[in-house]
Order: sequence, then structure tokens, then C-alpha cells
Amino acid sequence: MRDVASLAGLEMLPWDGWGLMPKPDETPAGDLAAELDAAARLTLEPDAHFDALRALYEQPQWRVPPEVFNAVTGRMDAV
Repeated sequence: MRDVASLAGLEMLPWDGWGLMPKPDETPAGDLAAELDAAARLTLEPDAHFDALRALYEQPQWRVPPEVFNAVTGRMDAV
């Protein structure tokens, strides 16, 4: 998710979490794991998949909100 956000122009910190992103102690499974894997494959060749990446980022659960969870401090931080 951070790669997709970065390709959309928002470079996030490694400890920032939002949307579909699993918590630090969680391992994604099932549909979520498949969705994250599919997005990761798109980021391998971002120029070839620009439209798909942009469409993905436009989905509310992928878009970076005004506040994200900071896993280091355990609180919400403004972006």
C-alpha cells in the first residue's frame, strides 16, 4: 500500500498504517492477501500499469486519509 501511495505522490513512513493495511502483528490472509499481492505485482512495472495503479489508489480503502495510524507511537498522526 505504501508503494501504491508513493507512486501516487505520497511517500509514507514505514510505520504509517491506514485502510486495508494489516496491523503490525497481523498477517494478511484470503482476499486481502490476494489483493495486496496483486497490487504488489502492479508496482513492479508502474509505467506499464499506471492506469490500474491510479484506479487502485482512487479506491477509499487505498487512498491515504488525512490521518494515519503511527505504529511507533500508537496514535493517529496527521499526514
